[in-house]
Amino acid sequence: MSLLDDLLELERGFWAAAGDADYYRDHMADGGRIVLPFHGGILGKPQTMEVVDASDQWASFELDDVRLTELTSDCVALVYLGTGARLGAPRYWAAISSVYVRQDDAWRLALHQQTPLEG
Repeated sequence: MSLLDDLLELERGFWAAAGDADYYRDHMADGGRIVLPFHGGILGKPQTMEVVDASDQWASFELDDVRLTELTSDCVALVYLGTGARLGAPRYWAAISSVYVRQDDAWRLALHQQTPLEG
């Protein structure tokens, strides 16, 4: 698998983990941050896991227009347009960036940011 394939698998895992923080516990860097337009804005790992545990699962989601930027050999950024739907809720569409760092021979999510889009 390519680096992009590996990171997309990780990223899809974060989407699929809504409602269950174990995936975040295993794949997020200890000092990682999540920046959201809701849930208090800037969250550390403990707060992120609380929010994830309280979230409803996505009924469906898609990652489109994916781009990978290698910042260093141990730090990469994945940017894309994400679309998700939860049962009984309006569609969510956002420009998303996730920065991964390699720690202990595994990629860990260090920073994730979402900017909701209209339309």
